[in-house]
Amino acid sequence: MRDAAGARAKERRQALALVAPFEAPSAWRSLWQLGTTLLAYAALEAAMYASLNVSYWLTLALAVPTAGMTVRMFIFQHDCGYRSFFRAQWANAAVGRLCSLLTYTPYACWRRQHAQHHASSNNLHRRDVGLDI
Repeated sequence: MRDAAGARAKERRQALALVAPFEAPSAWRSLWQLGTTLLAYAALEAAMYASLNVSYWLTLALAVPTAGMTVRMFIFQHDCGYRSFFRAQWANAAVGRLCSLLTYTPYACWRRQHAQHHASSNNLHRRDVGLDI
């Protein structure tokens, strides 16, 4: 019994050591991810607009990867809401607001309601407090 607990503890320490380099935000990685996503989103939006003169079906087909980029931007917005995308709180707020313009989800409102969701989601007596959008 004791050996099994010791082995689990050792595995846990090893796993934590493996992920330790990824715990802290990296500004250059965050900026790279944000930049490439915004560039891809802008290119897809331009392609959708240009394809309107070619075929509505082509425009609809381009909407699928464009929606994927929108979801990716919402994930960035979500990470900014946790203040985990950048080290600086002001940078998280700025990028969260920028992403909110493209995801049509007001950043401050979403962040407040999402925090409230986490504060009360496991309390069955407070389930009616706020909504998570």
